[in-house]
Amino acid sequence: ALALALALALALALALALSPGPSPYLDPNQVIANGGVACYSDAEDCLEQTGAAAIMSSEALLENPALFCRNVDPRTGDFLDQDELARRYLQMCEKYPPSKGLAMSRGHIFKLLHGGFKQRTHLRDELLLAQTTAELGDVCARLQAEHACGYQ
Repeated sequence: ALALALALALALALALALSPGPSPYLDPNQVIANGGVACYSDAEDCLEQTGAAAIMSSEALLENPALFCRNVDPRTGDFLDQDELARRYLQMCEKYPPSKGLAMSRGHIFKLLHGGFKQRTHLRDELLLAQTTAELGDVCARLQAEHACGYQ
């Protein structure tokens, strides 16, 4: 659902950028704010201070695609931590392989879990050597296990 929402937002942005005329979706007098959104409260503050109709984010959403739902699964109410987001992302990659292959998946996993890989460089190196989506998943599982055990 999160990947679909991001894909739809990107499709709308592209359609608006490529459209020769006014958008049927947005009032031409409305503003979409962009930039400096690292967490949900940043988005709330920006909307309140600017009066914008909507807000965009890029880098923060690569690291945390659940930013705009406050890391709560809207269907279940479960908390979505980075490990769970990575697991779900890799499931989607298995079902719908990325157009640019494993390199794209590896890059997204690195963004999602960069904090853990920064502390555990041996696993970052293993991520770079992974040859399949399953191997990426194994590295992610080991990162989660080492984090839970407190290994440095």
